Amino acid sequence: MRKIFIFCLVAVAAGMVASCMKESANHELGLVDATYKLGHNSLIYADQTVDTLRFVTRDSYELSKDPTSKDNFVSYKESDAKHKIVNSYYQRFIPRIPVYFTPNTGTTARYDAIRVSCHSEVDDWTAVVTADYNQMPVHWFKYPYVNYEALVAKKPFDIAMVDSAMQVADTITFYAFDKWSIASTDTTIVKPVNEKGETGYQQIALEVGKNLTSDTLRSTLMLKSDNGAQSVIYFKQAPKKKADIKPAN
Repeated sequence: MRKIFIFCLVAVAAGMVASCMKESANHELGLVDATYKLGHNSLIYADQTVDTLRFVTRDSYELSKDPTSKDNFVSYKESDAKHKIVNSYYQRFIPRIPVYFTPNTGTTARYDAIRVSCHSEVDDWTAVVTADYNQMPVHWFKYPYVNYEALVAKKPFDIAMVDSAMQVADTITFYAFDKWSIASTDTTIVKPVNEKGETGYQQIALEVGKNLTSDTLRSTLMLKSDNGAQSVIYFKQAPKKKADIKPAN
């Protein structure tokens, strides 16, 4: 999530109408970088179901859902939704609010947001910032490459792996927020060595059969989380080249 500090900039960044004349060094509101274990900006992943919203303030605050959001997958506890703070000019508060997501079991990215509204208990100062959440329809991959920006824009993008004809091994690297399993539609072409696992960083070794044909071989790897999230990886192995064929003794 983007870091925004109040002063005059917050009126533009949060899309609110505010008078910069009412803001001073005695008041402050800004989002703190998300505490994601992974990821960047406002990206969260298909199997991710919890995170922490952090912001800096010196004043009372209240959370609300962004009414312009068409998707509704982010929630928080009502007990965390508001808090009264008697303004302290020399003390900054950094609330840490647990936020919860439903898994993205669809095929497109989705968007939701939380508004943080602050008001002073000693004068008429107010401000608003918005925490954006773009949830991907796939897991967090380090390899193979995933163009998450394209997914946010809802542009077509397939996760692909392309191996050479004589390649016999490969690896999938990703972060799991839930227990998972993986399967191949054709294990003679590519086979995961580990077919299930727990949460955390994962490296799945793949056994790849040599392609001794003149055709491109294809298989599909399906990565599924216990909470319903899934990613499809299209695996392709190039046909043999003449240089790959060794003459018989």
